[in-house]
Amino acid sequence: MAQGATLLLTRPAAKSERFLALCRARGFVGGAVISPVLDIVPRDPGVDLAGFATLLFTSASAADAVAGRPDLGGQRAFAVGDATAAAVRRLGLDCASAAGSAAELVRLVADESPPGPLLHLRGVHAAGDVAGELAARGLRVAEAVVYDQQPVPLTPAALALLHDAAPVLLPLFSPRSARLVRAAAAEARAPLDVAAISVAVAEAWGGPPDARVAARPDADSLANLVVARAFG
Repeated sequence: MAQGATLLLTRPAAKSERFLALCRARGFVGGAVISPVLDIVPRDPGVDLAGFATLLFTSASAADAVAGRPDLGGQRAFAVGDATAAAVRRLGLDCASAAGSAAELVRLVADESPPGPLLHLRGVHAAGDVAGELAARGLRVAEAVVYDQQPVPLTPAALALLHDAAPVLLPLFSPRSARLVRAAAAEARAPLDVAAISVAVAEAWGGPPDARVAARPDADSLANLVVARAFG
């Protein structure tokens, strides 16, 4: 990808700003357009969190959705990655990070076999079946939906960018957002350089063009890939 590409960020605004800051810190000086394709809407989990000894988080959005609940506190917690673990720790919970994917979270929890029952706090749309895989390994585990990811159309600025002739750097963070952006960009004229945070996200994008996958499924690794492509 030639220098001068514009970065199109489709995460919720605050997360997009944080990712842009990571890219700027690594030397990215190009333009950026923020156009979230998902609106994160909290939902009541419908269960008493105090009835679960261990909580599992596969996104920081799940941690944000349960912040301030009176039945939260004293549980042990596990998170899919370091950023999610940091969000969980801000809730006052002791949280271990799997530093990777949902599959690595399942392996970590299964190996440690923490006190049960366990509860996976997740969104309406989730990649993988964490609760099902742990239950198959003999753990007592349930799941509760604590937020929805509602689709949002791309902004006029984002659509104009995609239909221009200038190159676009497109980092993708979740299978659902990848599918939504793919549909919105179906007739894009701009040369796209797609960077996915994981293989699952790359598969959801589908191509063309094929998505390049970050070395690790975290924002730092994805920022490294995006900036490397900007200077490539």
